Amino acid sequence: MRKFLVSLLAAAILVPGAASMAEAAKVKPIRLTMATQYMDRHPVVQKIFKPWIQEVKEKTNGRVLITLYNPNTICPDASLYDSVVKGQVDIGEHFCNRTPGRFPLNSVIGKVPMEVSNPRVGAEAYWKLYEKTPAMQEEFKDVKILALHTTALCNMHTKGLEVTKLEDLAGQRVLGISKDTTVITNSLGLNSLMQPSTEVYMAMSRNMADVAVLPVAIVRSLKVNECTDYTLMFNGILGSCWVAMNKDRWEALPDDVKKVFEETTGLKMSMAIGQCLTDSEAADMEILKKGGHKFVDIDAEEKVRWRGMIQPALRAAWKQELAKSTYATPDALYDAAVQEMKAAEAQYGNK
Repeated sequence: MRKFLVSLLAAAILVPGAASMAEAAKVKPIRLTMATQYMDRHPVVQKIFKPWIQEVKEKTNGRVLITLYNPNTICPDASLYDSVVKGQVDIGEHFCNRTPGRFPLNSVIGKVPMEVSNPRVGAEAYWKLYEKTPAMQEEFKDVKILALHTTALCNMHTKGLEVTKLEDLAGQRVLGISKDTTVITNSLGLNSLMQPSTEVYMAMSRNMADVAVLPVAIVRSLKVNECTDYTLMFNGILGSCWVAMNKDRWEALPDDVKKVFEETTGLKMSMAIGQCLTDSEAADMEILKKGGHKFVDIDAEEKVRWRGMIQPALRAAWKQELAKSTYATPDALYDAAVQEMKAAEAQYGNK
């Protein structure tokens, strides 16, 4: 009887499933670090990145564990891309313009004004343009791109003045938070100012400016809603953002783990981030409306007029940024970006 039990135990040990499970238990997990431009309470972190990290863990049976860090903890925010390239951070996400001059071709998506109505559309257009453009891919040759998305759109926030047409802004001091927003205001013939986003509230509350050009998504966090009453939704511009992994870390992953990453990122993740930012902006608008803030959509005729002034100026500014580049066909890329944005807008734009 004793010999029989020993034989059964030996047979169980030799069962292939039991052996592989025992071996899997001995495998050291793949631990990856991740940092983004967003704090952990941001909707993109809560609704996209954290669920994705859990999904990767589950689909790899616990073999891949990703630890997410807040900005400026694991590395300086300004050097996040370089940190990913060097392997100091395994996975990163940030705004292309955070490293000026590094991604001039990928920045084209942010130089096309008034063609899309939400970040969901922007993400779709950006990913599809990138897939078709080897020169854009070449700018990210040092990393493995996991997803691409855009920021929320810039709009005009005013105090005591409802704007429906360009003439309403005559004599107003318009405050932008980037060079591109300054290009917009200058192209419209307006009095242009520029300040860091953190100083917009002070400028508006102290009557140093009358209009602020920035996304609805950051109005409440910057307290700009406390000194504005109206928003003209002209949907000026958005910015391009990347999600990437260190190239060596990517290449060292087992094939089955790579498959999990490929199945959960790419266009799927890009669209999910875009949708999350779109939903978040809509939620912020509802909160602001309940507080008495009024949102005004630019009418079709005025939109054509503004776009006819802004788009050539932004195209020229972008081409100037490319002056030192060897890229031979910037106009063709710009036109392709416009077409991708129009196609995505027709399918996913705000109705």
